[in-house]
Amino acid sequence: MGLEVVNILVINLDRQTERIVPIASQLKQLGLSWERISAVDGQRMVREIPIVAGWKLPGYDLTKRLALLACARSHVFALNKAKEAGWSQVLILEDDVILPVGFENLLSVYMDCVPEDWRVLRLGGWPSPTGKTVQVSPLWWTATKFYQTYAYITREYDALIALWEEEDGALDQTWWGFEGAYHCVPILVAAAKGFYSAIELKKNYNIMSRKRLKREWPDGFPGLVAT
Repeated sequence: MGLEVVNILVINLDRQTERIVPIASQLKQLGLSWERISAVDGQRMVREIPIVAGWKLPGYDLTKRLALLACARSHVFALNKAKEAGWSQVLILEDDVILPVGFENLLSVYMDCVPEDWRVLRLGGWPSPTGKTVQVSPLWWTATKFYQTYAYITREYDALIALWEEEDGALDQTWWGFEGAYHCVPILVAAAKGFYSAIELKKNYNIMSRKRLKREWPDGFPGLVAT
């Protein structure tokens, strides 16, 4: 199975449309069609919801909480879009990702050995060193703890949305231990080296993703744009 049956959504803030230019250029080079999803704005949530009952717990940063929810809600909007469109599966990307040369061919190779029971395929991010990882096929692993959701394919909508609504937290931690979730090795999608996330209201250096890139692509990640 290749990209010919995968619909693509890219999450991007309305006030930062310039950030979508690099990934739009990459997808154009690959000849892939895609749609933009308007991200939930963390800064706007902080301004409009200064106090939320039950969220202001001792030692808890409400601004950070709202920012995490903004990120998670953006992904849930993407999942709902795919569900409502009747797509059998979807590739969801955040706007700062870097795809490799020959991405469509590489993905086809990866998909040829994916476990049959897959529900979520994480193409980027990193497993936590405090969690357990198990190799299940030549290119796919499971992880009890996995960080980042900037690039993944899913064919499971209802369960993921329900899980997020039940946990009401950061998306990557909410999906820890989700059955049928796998991540690929080597990593297939890279994140930008460093950027300010206006959704999460923080500087994000993706240090662990950079380490994964160096370890799994020792001769350099073949990015369509500089990594």
